[in-house]
Amino acid sequence: MAANYQRLLAQHGCEATLLDVVQADGGASIAAVTALYSATLRHMPGVWRFLYSSWSRLPGMESFRLSLMTRRFHQTEKTLRRLDPTTILTTHPLATAIASRLKSRGALRSRLIAAFWDWHFQRFWCFPAVDQYLVNTPRQRQELIAMGIAPNRITLSGVLVSPEYCARVPAAEARARLQLPADGPVVLVLGGGRGWGLEALLQAVAQQPAPVCAVILCGSAQRQARLQQMLAAHGSGAAAIRLLAFEPDPALYFHAADVIVSKPSGLSTAQAFACGTPVLATSPEPGHEEANLAELTGSGVVLVPRANENPAAAIRRLLDDPAALQQTAAQARQFVALDTKAIALDLLVGAGCGVIQL
Repeated sequence: MAANYQRLLAQHGCEATLLDVVQADGGASIAAVTALYSATLRHMPGVWRFLYSSWSRLPGMESFRLSLMTRRFHQTEKTLRRLDPTTILTTHPLATAIASRLKSRGALRSRLIAAFWDWHFQRFWCFPAVDQYLVNTPRQRQELIAMGIAPNRITLSGVLVSPEYCARVPAAEARARLQLPADGPVVLVLGGGRGWGLEALLQAVAQQPAPVCAVILCGSAQRQARLQQMLAAHGSGAAAIRLLAFEPDPALYFHAADVIVSKPSGLSTAQAFACGTPVLATSPEPGHEEANLAELTGSGVVLVPRANENPAAAIRRLLDDPAALQQTAAQARQFVALDTKAIALDLLVGAGCGVIQL
């Protein structure tokens, strides 16, 4: 999402530097933490679910969040001090924590804006030196107000997605450009950068009783190879399946699909909502995506499998019910009806500020 802000600001003459804190300070320790996080999600989901929902009740977590968590990001701190930006826009709580700590110590004078990129609310994202919050839902705004944040420090902006998703591209045109079948259903399957839950979704596609074209974005070459092995061993049934390791610009696939089968990540669902393609939300990662799913289902903007319904049956049911797909897509588009681009430009460019995004 940070890259979307950088692109928007650059188009309007505002100098914007993109700073990835993990790349700037990455090393063996960051790699180890990332590997531990992934392993916990896959093998001990209950542990992560507990930590995500109950962190504030654990001794020492507030000190860790406000100070200890950020102390090894020396290159990021040096870069921020050197650039001394007018405004810092953060799109991840780790980046917010780093900038907030520097501001609290008087090492930065920048205006600090924190943009949420999920649909639920989590107090862990909130830090004392933040000047302005960009939120995606009215409930997030109300939660911040309940914490004592002044309403004028909260902007209901929505998730900023690339303009390619907001464009109105007919499905037939998108399919022709991607060399996908003009007739018959097209299903886009997403699992994020980790390829989360894709083995089960590959099986669900291969079990379809009628012909279907499926495009699966695997997240990496390693995950693609694993799924290719499964496909070779078990076959694809009546489905024509295209496995893509990584697609840097997948917007056309979003426009080409009849339905997107995806875990409920903030950015992927926002992209689907913007382009008007309905989402069947399955296999949420524990913690944050489970909370997203609760918000989205409560708002009626995603579809989910019914009780005791497997993904294969859910996909078939929805492909046979275009009215349900159209209704959900319309509700989702209304859900993201905010003019996020105009709101962001008014807030950021209006002051003529330089922006560092983390």
